[in-house]
Amino acid sequence: MFKFCILSEPYCLPQSPHNDVFYEMVGSGLAQTYFGVDLRTGQVSVKSNLVNDLTRTQTYSVSAL
Repeated sequence: MFKFCILSEPYCLPQSPHNDVFYEMVGSGLAQTYFGVDLRTGQVSVKSNLVNDLTRTQTYSVSAL
């Protein structure tokens, strides 16, 4: 089970048995083409230049879980 939380909050600390937290990205449409997530930190970043989106999408929906 994955959850998104602020890592500095006490309730977000990794829990037993393995103390490992991993993240994945869920995005709609072209979101996964242009955005990525660091599996360890949950940091979302742009991985491809948005100028290359010929459809001129104005809204991208991205979640890190």
